[in-house]
Amino acid sequence: MPTIPGEVLEELRSNLAHLRLRDPERRTWVARTAFLFQRSEKTVSRQLAQLPGPKRCTRKDQGHARYPVEREFRRWIEMVAAIKLATLNRKGRHLSTAKAIALAEDGVDLEGRFEHIPKGVLTRSRCDRWMGTLGMTLRHRSRPEPCVRFEAPESTACWQCDVSISDAHDVAEQRALPEAGQSGDPHLALFSVVDEHSRVNDQA
Repeated sequence: MPTIPGEVLEELRSNLAHLRLRDPERRTWVARTAFLFQRSEKTVSRQLAQLPGPKRCTRKDQGHARYPVEREFRRWIEMVAAIKLATLNRKGRHLSTAKAIALAEDGVDLEGRFEHIPKGVLTRSRCDRWMGTLGMTLRHRSRPEPCVRFEAPESTACWQCDVSISDAHDVAEQRALPEAGQSGDPHLALFSVVDEHSRVNDQA
């Protein structure tokens, strides 16, 4: 039995993709295709199911380790990165990735306990790639952290007060009071209060 052309099946699948699974319009599209090519609806549905779909250009688990326990795999990457960081000297030189992996396979003391990684699991290229993905390279470590502006959790929870003395204006009508511990001539001051959540500014 001749098959329905692939271009027709591709167009049919594209039209069905815009409909719900239980939409009655789906059967209408299938019946229309079956009538045009003198086939039954079951034949159209079977050939549509056998039509190969688009292939992925990347792995289905892209961004995740192939090792079954990803938490342990990330821990091994952290161990190699910690060894390279611990061997960093003042000239910026450190142990190579291959030697750090070999040292981690023999076992090292980290955070007061002895740990090691299984031999043959990590390669230099894979370890370098994952350290770059997780941001564990020395370039990321030496980069200064971005400044994070403080913000109160809610309004009126924290206020910032600032007093600015004006050098251009003197209060001539007032004089210093020695009995109050004052000295010199009074100056005009500007009081500013800012809410650390809403950033509402009040000046007086």
